[in-house]
Amino acid sequence: MSAAIVTRCPDCAKAIKLKPSFAGRKVKCPGCGGPVQVPAEADAADPRPAKASPAKTKAKRKRPTSPADEPGGSGNSGELFAGLDLGKYGHESGSQKALPARVNKGPLTDEHPIPAERGPKKEEKPPTPMPVVLGIIGGSLLVLMLAAGGALWALAGAQPAEPPGPLVRFEHPEPRQFSIDVPDNWETTKVGGGVGGRPSFATFEGPGGEVQVRRSPSGSLFGDIAGAGDTQLAPGEEMPEELTPIFTQHDATKSQVESNFSNYSETGGENFDPRAGKDNGRRSVFTASGTLGGQITGLRGTVRVGNETFTVVMQCSPRDFPTLRPVYEKMLDSMGN
Repeated sequence: MSAAIVTRCPDCAKAIKLKPSFAGRKVKCPGCGGPVQVPAEADAADPRPAKASPAKTKAKRKRPTSPADEPGGSGNSGELFAGLDLGKYGHESGSQKALPARVNKGPLTDEHPIPAERGPKKEEKPPTPMPVVLGIIGGSLLVLMLAAGGALWALAGAQPAEPPGPLVRFEHPEPRQFSIDVPDNWETTKVGGGVGGRPSFATFEGPGGEVQVRRSPSGSLFGDIAGAGDTQLAPGEEMPEELTPIFTQHDATKSQVESNFSNYSETGGENFDPRAGKDNGRRSVFTASGTLGGQITGLRGTVRVGNETFTVVMQCSPRDFPTLRPVYEKMLDSMGN
């Protein structure tokens, strides 16, 4: 009885054992389904061909000399990457591009390694439009400029106020209005009224300070009341300040000044004797907020000149108030007609 024929599939190298009757015929490989040519019985001298060692098989398959040397090889590298998504390796996603022709079908070697798999590509955010960037920068600069302006105003300049010069007499151009002593290095920036029922006024400005004088609209009425209601005192007795007409007038005109400032408040208060007459003047210290939050300090004075009452507002920065306060008090003392 003839021995069985043992052969191998040229495509998958699977060993196939056949009956002698299949000698010289073609059969289908049970492993890969490829065609297998069964050798003639005479050619199968060794029914048990020696198996190639793994090392030799690996060396034989590592660098085939040509596409024909590899069983079933066609030399098309597209078959090597069939079914792979090359997009994640840096190639065009979904493409099956062939490698150079010298690369043959077979195991990959160090000559053409597959790149290491990269992580998912981060989504790039579109750049911020230039107008938006410029708007943000411009808004920030505006805020800084406003803050710097407020700080400079609060400091009222880099230098303290200059000491006022000698006092000189100012007389309102309309008769029977008022007169006052003013530093000679100050300017009269506004003056008017006194005719046609218009209240007389004047404004004086100098280094670090400003003084406004204006007749109170209700001054004549207060003057008439004061003249008709003088309190009778015993010989040698002095009238308390709160009972003097000027005290009432000074308190009544406070609201007129307060409405022109923010955070207005007053401290203290004292009567004084201006040139216009005894107990015809009263003054108090005030503080308030100015533009951009700057602080203002000054004196508010009320002076009765004849039958008219005048309100005097003298203001400056808190830093300059110690320098200008003595001058302000002399100006109030000098008021008359």
